[in-house]
Amino acid sequence: MTASNLRIEREHDDRMSLAWHIAALPRGKKFPELKKLLIGQKRHRPQRQSWEAQAAILAAW
Repeated sequence: MTASNLRIEREHDDRMSLAWHIAALPRGKKFPELKKLLIGQKRHRPQRQSWEAQAAILAAW
């Protein structure tokens, strides 16, 4: 479920980025920042594993 949700958010961000560029390029006026339209960039940041955690995973294998 988590991977599916991430995929859906990534696809949404891709579509918003495309729509933003299509609308913004021909204009010279003020336009909302793309970052305000994206949802995936805000909270999805993979956490680095410590070497101890990696060693524990390897030992469990």
